[in-house]
Amino acid sequence: MKKEKMGLFALLFVIAIAGVFVVGTYAKYTSEVNKSGNATVAKWDFATTNDVSMTVSLPSTVDASTLVNGKIAPGTAGSFTIKVTNASEVGADFKVALGNVTNKPTNLKFYKDSSYTTELTPGNATSGAITGQLIAGDTAGKDVTVYWRWEYETTGGDSADTTDGTAAATVTVPVTITGTQVQPGAAITSHID
Repeated sequence: MKKEKMGLFALLFVIAIAGVFVVGTYAKYTSEVNKSGNATVAKWDFATTNDVSMTVSLPSTVDASTLVNGKIAPGTAGSFTIKVTNASEVGADFKVALGNVTNKPTNLKFYKDSSYTTELTPGNATSGAITGQLIAGDTAGKDVTVYWRWEYETTGGDSADTTDGTAAATVTVPVTITGTQVQPGAAITSHID
């Protein structure tokens, strides 16, 4: 029995030594280092000379020579301008969007240009907005002008104009100005669409 115990002890000793050699072959150095880094967040400072959401009084924007007793009517036109600036340290996309116009006369239209060729559709996120970009630090900004016109003569428009004139309602034009950071690395063209 003593021999068997010695043999068993010798066998366990050999297995233990072999285990040390096997474990030693798979050993490696490991360490963990914890450090912290610093990053300064780029400044965001997009602004307009007007409120971010505003309501425009069309009689105050009308070409005075076309105004009728301080009110708009067929044959009147005008414009309003919003200045957008970007003092941010990143570029900015901007959007000046017309919301749903309350009591809009049927033949009153809004435009992106003074030649009345590119119409804006109030309440439409795409065709009811003027978009553009500002580079970082553009404190001079851009003037965004919205033009409007109520044509004097339109095909079949007399009936609608008469109905709108009879109602003599107050027209409310909501405008929302939005600034969104341009993705870093994206090209900025600094223009107005």
